[in-house]
Amino acid sequence: MVVQSGTGARQEETRGPVPRFRVVLADDNTDFIDHTMELLAKKCAMECDVVGIAVNGLSAVELVERLAPDVVTLDITMPCLDGLEVARRLRADGSQTRILFLTVHEDADFLREALAVGAMGYVVKSQVVSDLPRALRNLAAGHRFVSSTPRLRASAEEESKGPDSGGGLTTHG
Repeated sequence: MVVQSGTGARQEETRGPVPRFRVVLADDNTDFIDHTMELLAKKCAMECDVVGIAVNGLSAVELVERLAPDVVTLDITMPCLDGLEVARRLRADGSQTRILFLTVHEDADFLREALAVGAMGYVVKSQVVSDLPRALRNLAAGHRFVSSTPRLRASAEEESKGPDSGGGLTTHG
């Protein structure tokens, strides 16, 4: 199932065209998908086009391969393939789509694994209203984003000191 929204770039009065980015949402909770769509319509309508929705991991891989969005949001816990396996497959297939995990898991081990499989962002669902629009904008611009919770903040600080991090991994809150 593919959902199209928006009609292209809109002009802002003083800044010119607003850069648009294309997003695929992947989550098995359809109520959460509906909530996310409403949120993006309110907070990111001028920048973001949701071009696809997947309710399981296999559908997420298929949509990303077919649509080549700028960003895919992945829940970690999904049927068929979990979000971490989806990320592994996308990276193995050479996908350039930026991966943003959107999950209930605030465990630092999940964050570390998400980053290890190529994620550029990690948003906890308890902070979706404040963090998702900012995270999508950051990822679309090529920057990382991690929700700021005490558990994740400590993990992100540790990760940013690692030899492969290149620095720059910060939590936002």
